[in-house]
Amino acid sequence: MTGQSFACSAAARGSFAKLCAALAVDGDGPAVLLCGHTRCCPRRIGCFAGPSTTRCVRLSGPGPRRTWDVITATPTFVEVIRAEDAAGIARELLADALPRRWAHSEGVAARARSLASVLGDRAELLEAAAWLHDIGYAPPIAHSGFHPLDGARYLRDVERANDMLCRLVAHHSGASAEAEERGLLAELETEFAMPPDELIEALVYCDMTTDPDGKPTTVEARLAEVGQRYGPDHAVMRAITRSTSNLIDMTRATARRLERFSRDEG
Repeated sequence: MTGQSFACSAAARGSFAKLCAALAVDGDGPAVLLCGHTRCCPRRIGCFAGPSTTRCVRLSGPGPRRTWDVITATPTFVEVIRAEDAAGIARELLADALPRRWAHSEGVAARARSLASVLGDRAELLEAAAWLHDIGYAPPIAHSGFHPLDGARYLRDVERANDMLCRLVAHHSGASAEAEERGLLAELETEFAMPPDELIEALVYCDMTTDPDGKPTTVEARLAEVGQRYGPDHAVMRAITRSTSNLIDMTRATARRLERFSRDEG
């Protein structure tokens, strides 16, 4: 079905995956979605599964007629989760169940937005990761008890999020050290590769300079607060003790990038 047009039904709103599953697109032409619902259509990457083929499609073109151009064949549905949608996912999982985690996530996202000028076209990815980095604490998805892994698995398996976003959530803020303390390092490293240094350092900066209530803080004060909250015998504190120097170095590396950029722009 080449050049077909579809309207988004009420049942499909809020879930682009459901919309894709409801459509059968076969052939090499584009499909056009007549839809203005921000959660299911705008600026996503995904796929339409047809009866004899699966086509990966990308949004192009402004306005209400949103064209999804075929770019490759793929058996997997993948969504590029924008910052606005990431905020919605985090709000749904954290705001009522864990309001302090939600407040922290709001603050981390604000920090991420402050780095937009430094990161350029990767800024929205960082902000999405900032919103989502702690969703693994949410009771419905906290299966292993290790929130970076639980959050990344939820994004991969339920939200069908893109790989780099999952990797950032999986490895944020010294996750490898805590995974080792919990006997989960092999699972973490097998399922999610480490993100590029500049991106993971930026996410560490955002997390380590935001306190549990979402307010700005220093990395030293943040690490001290974690120690007071968990106590010396907890896996989190053992991991923090092992990774303190690295977390401070990563936070300072991003702070220096921001300072250099501001100086050069000034």
